[in-house]
Formats: sequence, C-alpha cells, structure tokens
Amino acid sequence: MFQECSNLIKLDLSSFQTPKVTNMTFMFARCTKLEEIDFSNFEATDGLNINQMFYYCSSLKKLDIKKFDITNTTGYTEFWMYPVPKDCNIIVNSTMKEWFAENLPSYTNVTIEN
Repeated sequence: MFQECSNLIKLDLSSFQTPKVTNMTFMFARCTKLEEIDFSNFEATDGLNINQMFYYCSSLKKLDIKKFDITNTTGYTEFWMYPVPKDCNIIVNSTMKEWFAENLPSYTNVTIEN
C-alpha cells in the first residue's frame, strides 16, 4: 500500500478500518524516511501476515503497535525490518512484550502500555 514511498515522513492511520485485513506484507517496505506511524485506532487481527511489513524503514523513531494482535501472526521473522533502527521505541501491550521476548529478542527498545 505504501511500499517504496521514500519521501513519506509521518503517517496517520488512526482512522483506518482494518478488521478483515489478513495480509500486510511489505506495507511500508522501503519507506526509508518514515519516522512515525499513528496506529492508535488501527486493528490488526490474529493470524495477520506481517512479513517484512517495515522492511528498510530505517528512520522509524516510534512505532505504537499496542492494538495489534500479533500472537499468531505469520511472517514475523522478517516483521521489523533490516536494518533495525537504533533509536526506535516500540510501544506494545503486555501480551506482545512476551511475544517480542520469545520471537524477536534483539529488539530491546520495547515499552509496555495498555
């Protein structure tokens, strides 16, 4: 959807209605200047394919995905991106914190908010 929008810096998706979406593969891939995405009302469902969703989004500073249900996602090994942004804070819910610890232990900037 936004793949290779290389000049996109900030994106407000708070009004997106996504309860039936099952595949977000490459959704933001290669958005190299993207710093922040507002997912505040964004619903990501159980079983969602998030393979390389943020691939090469190397400028992200904040990623609030606490409303995502990623416990049974597919493609999570490439979920984040390559390379991993050094200063990005990932905001998650308590269930997701455990998921990150088990599946993506290298992501250390994870904050819990409910």
